[in-house]
Amino acid sequence: MKKMNFFKIAFTLVLAISFSVAFGQAKDANLTEDQTVDMVMTVGTEVPFYVAPDAYFNPGYVGPGWTITSSFLWSFAVDPASFSFDAVNTATTIAPDITIGTAGSYVLNVVETSTDGCAGTTRSVNVDVLDAPTADFSVGDVEQCGDYTAAVLVDIADNTATLFEVDYTLVVQNYLADKVTVDGAVISTTPITDVALGTPGAAQTLIASATYGVLNTKVTRYTFTIDGVNDAVSRVSDYIPSIRDGAAANTLYASLTDDTFIVTVLPSPTTGPIFHLAN
Repeated sequence: MKKMNFFKIAFTLVLAISFSVAFGQAKDANLTEDQTVDMVMTVGTEVPFYVAPDAYFNPGYVGPGWTITSSFLWSFAVDPASFSFDAVNTATTIAPDITIGTAGSYVLNVVETSTDGCAGTTRSVNVDVLDAPTADFSVGDVEQCGDYTAAVLVDIADNTATLFEVDYTLVVQNYLADKVTVDGAVISTTPITDVALGTPGAAQTLIASATYGVLNTKVTRYTFTIDGVNDAVSRVSDYIPSIRDGAAANTLYASLTDDTFIVTVLPSPTTGPIFHLAN
């Protein structure tokens, strides 16, 4: 690389860094809670934070320019095992995006420093990071003669969140008597979204009691599959893709273990007539 080109690139980088500090950004109106309220987020999600700059030291912090002259340093009282600041909104801006890859409770700090090098008051907020939600079927597969009538239950892992929603799909198919070979086309495929489950725990009702019957007098299999689950915290943690970026985002977390529940109902044979020698 020519020496002149190197200095041009270096100078451009300096300008870019200077402008990123000088111009700052306006507060996102959706960020309404202050440091007196804990932030609760899902592990591994990118969540925005914001600190209000001192108006005296940043008189240009008004629209449309939102000029920032102070510097801001964000840090954890004790670093999580895994965390990162977004490459654009770094730990030296008023509004970083933070990802924490380890569940737990942390304290996030920020301090403003003026251009004279005077550090201000350190502000802190508690950040509670929850594991991603999971849902599994409560019982093992069922096989029985004749119709099966029961509720379909799921276990919701308690990650201390609430307002769980589960998506599932029900596929209905006939099989030959060997119970292995598919007999004909799929009878139905029914995807169901956003089944609301209020609290975590075992044996939550995914589907109220219903009857799953023998169809076409053939072995009939009902296969329920959990497509994913989310909760109030994970939906809030979808903030950046769904609200800021304008992209559809309602992250579904897959079941980790038993994500299918299969009900196989068996037809009973029709006993034929008895034959004997003619008199």
